This record gives sequence, structure tokens and C-alpha cells, in this order.
Amino acid sequence: MSKIHTATHRGKAPVIEIIVEPVGHHDRFAARLDGRVLVASSRQPFLDAARVLLREGHDPRSVLVMRHRGSSTESLHAYLGVAAGLTVEERDARPPRFARWKALHLTDGSSRTAEDDAPGTHLPAEAAE
Repeated sequence: MSKIHTATHRGKAPVIEIIVEPVGHHDRFAARLDGRVLVASSRQPFLDAARVLLREGHDPRSVLVMRHRGSSTESLHAYLGVAAGLTVEERDARPPRFARWKALHLTDGSSRTAEDDAPGTHLPAEAAE
């Protein structure tokens, strides 16, 4: 039976049901859709699976539902497009909170190795000639 339902969930949106199960460490989970692995290991499988499904072309207005393997209880639900735009932020001694997700780019961060040098600005003497 497919876990992408044409039935409605809190409206007329299609429902996509993922199943999560613990993997490896106690805080890591895999997320599956119809037995297919969407996310192999994550601390936030619901949100990571939402991004995978959105990239695959699923309707962002679909409702994403998460259940734990062997449970009939709906653990989480959200519109796919909303869930894909979130991450869990853990800072300082504060409890975890939802925050806006931002894709990492190769230009994020700095490759600086010394306090006085800007990244990538110096060439060896032989290369400069």
C-alpha cells in the first residue's frame, strides 16, 4: 500500500507518510517512504525527508506525516513546503527550537589559516612570476 494518500488530512491536501526508525547512535534516525530510504541517518529526519521529497518534485502543499516504525501514532505533521524550510537549532543552554533552514554553499565559511591573511590572497613567489 502506498504511503502517498489521495485522502485528505486537515483539508484537501494529499498526505505523504514517512516511517522513521533509529539507526546507529541513539539520536539518529532513518526516514523511509514505501520502504525506500529518503534519509539514511539524521537527527532531524522529518525535516531532511521533507527537503528530499520537495527536490523530487512533490507538491509543497502536501501534508507530510511522520510515524515511528511499528507505531500507529502520528508523531509529527506539517505542510511539506513548510517542513522543508525548517531546521532544528540548538544553541547555548537553550532548548532546541525550529529555525529557518539555509542550504550550505561552498562559499560559506572561511579557509583562512592565519589571523592576518585573507583567504586565498597570497601566491607562492614562484607562482606569482
